[in-house]
Amino acid sequence: MRKETVTYEIFKFNELSETAKTKALDDHRYVEVSDEYWYEHTLDELKDLGIEVPEFDTYRGICKIENNETWQTVAERILKNYGATSEYHILAHIFLPQHSKLSKQLEVLQESEDYDWHEVESLEVKIDELEQEFKSDLAHEILKDLRSNYEYYTSDECIIERFETSDYEFHKDGRVY
Repeated sequence: MRKETVTYEIFKFNELSETAKTKALDDHRYVEVSDEYWYEHTLDELKDLGIEVPEFDTYRGICKIENNETWQTVAERILKNYGATSEYHILAHIFLPQHSKLSKQLEVLQESEDYDWHEVESLEVKIDELEQEFKSDLAHEILKDLRSNYEYYTSDECIIERFETSDYEFHKDGRVY
């Protein structure tokens, strides 16, 4: 039987050579996005607004959304929960007055005794088109947010932060000790 004692030089990330830093970063590039945790928080926030995201793909640029509430209620919740500079807030701020105006016109028309069903149908189509545009714009913004999150979690900045906060140590070549 033979016993050997091995001694390693152990480094913190900032002590590594540039080549070793690159290896360490590349080896850990997709750790934070290897499961659903990186986007779960965003989807939970959207659920609170009344929006479900049954499918998205940041690479292919796909984001399908559905509403569990009326689009008016979704817009009201957005205005309540997001700051004025948020893209969601801006979209809701544009949508809500237009939707309210059309809905009020429809209500007044339907309450009149001799309303023209063509006018009613025309207003219903305008409301539907407005809601579809709002839905499409929201899906676009949600996709932008998800892409931004993905890009952050795969960035050098995020990976280095994880190395530092979790006290990672490395071999000279950039492999984790």
